[in-house]
Amino acid sequence: MKKNHLKLLLFLMICQISYAQNKTNFTLENFKINLIESPVSTSYIDTYAKVKWDLNLVNKNNSLDKIYLEIVPILDCWNSLEAKDLKSTIFVDIKSVSKNNMNEYIINHKDLLSKCFKWRIRFVGKQGNQMSSWNYHLFIK
Repeated sequence: MKKNHLKLLLFLMICQISYAQNKTNFTLENFKINLIESPVSTSYIDTYAKVKWDLNLVNKNNSLDKIYLEIVPILDCWNSLEAKDLKSTIFVDIKSVSKNNMNEYIINHKDLLSKCFKWRIRFVGKQGNQMSSWNYHLFIK
């Protein structure tokens, strides 16, 4: 009888250790996102910025409720990140987009109706919100 209890206890300990090794510590530092500009040959009206992320990292994580790409179109671009004349914030749920096996989101100049925008990543989880610092992008070159 004691042998069976020891075997069961050993089995449970091994399962616990293997589960703990598979759980990812998901932080802003290990979530890399890239912004890729449209080619220089693209016409001004069709200019875009493509935001890409690691699909495997998003799909492996279970500790976060939401991962958002937060985009704020700016109307007074000469002030860059300190701009005060802003349009409504756009939230893109990266986890939902990733469920469709997509690892990118395209931001079109025409859709934003602005010449520039600022963006950041926001994590929402059981321990509250985490946000990256703001990044700035200007469509006009």
